[in-house]
Amino acid sequence: MALILKNCRYLVTQNDTRDILEHADLCIEGNRITESRKPLTGDTIIDCSRHIVLPGLVNMHTHLGMTFLRGAGEDMELHDWLAQKIFPAEQKLRDHEVYRWALHGAREAMGFGTTTVCDFYFFPFSTAKALEDAGMRAFVGGDVQDNPTAHAQTGGDALQLSAHFIETYKDHPTITPVAYAHSPYTCSEQTLVAVKNLAVTHQVLFAMHLAETRYEVDFCKKKFGSFPVEAMARLGLLGKDTVLAHCNWITKDEIKLLDGTCVAHNPVSNMKLASGSTLPIPELLAAGVCVGLGTDSVASNNNLDLFEEMKVAGLLQKFHRWDPAALPVQQILDMATRNAGVVLGKPLGVLMPGHLADVIAVELRDHLLPIDTSRVLNHLVYSAKGSDVVLVIIDGKVCRMSS
Repeated sequence: MALILKNCRYLVTQNDTRDILEHADLCIEGNRITESRKPLTGDTIIDCSRHIVLPGLVNMHTHLGMTFLRGAGEDMELHDWLAQKIFPAEQKLRDHEVYRWALHGAREAMGFGTTTVCDFYFFPFSTAKALEDAGMRAFVGGDVQDNPTAHAQTGGDALQLSAHFIETYKDHPTITPVAYAHSPYTCSEQTLVAVKNLAVTHQVLFAMHLAETRYEVDFCKKKFGSFPVEAMARLGLLGKDTVLAHCNWITKDEIKLLDGTCVAHNPVSNMKLASGSTLPIPELLAAGVCVGLGTDSVASNNNLDLFEEMKVAGLLQKFHRWDPAALPVQQILDMATRNAGVVLGKPLGVLMPGHLADVIAVELRDHLLPIDTSRVLNHLVYSAKGSDVVLVIIDGKVCRMSS
């Protein structure tokens, strides 16, 4: 039997022509969207006549297990924040605590309309179990760095744990493993290359933080003799199966080196930690680079609301460039939805037959009115809030529904 979202006031398909349909039905059978049809006996029907229905949002970079650190370190720049607040607290972590807080974070994110996360942290088995229990789709990587951490005393231990995790979850229906290296300032060249080789061997994504701050640029110039992206390109870490978080401090020449690499933009976290520059999104898009959107952790963001992230992403580009048209609303919504499908290799972020049924519905409340087709995307990016989401469907299953 099917699940039918009936008479959607607006159906934001995010298909190749970005069609927005009015008073349309969306039919789901199993975990896929199918061709619309008349309801049959036994179908479940949800009235969406007062809703904007769109693909579930995808958080391309976060650390849900860090939810216990929300509000723990305010008014600090990144490296002082890490050294004084984050790393010491994380040394005391245990796997059951990561499970607890990852589950807490997953439920918060789902309530705001996020249906998929790319999550990287310690104790990947605990994170994966929490996300599976929450019913969320996820790409999960275990943290690899050379420093002693809560889950591994050496880079070799962390690499072995990551390999075990990837092998265990490689065929899971909703949890996809990722090979994750923390950053150039916590990993040696050998460790970075070893994690990339792990990704290649198992045909999974490779992810890391890169070029987040000016300090990191200076660090890379001293350590590698070049700028961050140049250094990673020389090590063979870039390409279509690599996701880089942040990249605030990159040059025009470095953009040419990305070669299919995806960049996950985290505007709220970057602004809060005063990273000092902003991602050059127009130049990246012009070069054919796929850009996704992330919150980073609630320790550096304070919430997991991707609607807020979309708004701030747009405002930041306008403000930084003195250009009100620097990042159009369609490109922003693409960053939060369909771009992820390209990067993650899954039929995500588009509401068309054959695609995975990860769907959300936003209620047309007072602050989203008046509305017509020309304003739908404007309202989603600049007026909507995560709390406006009243229906969340992941892998064809209703995970949350409220009036």
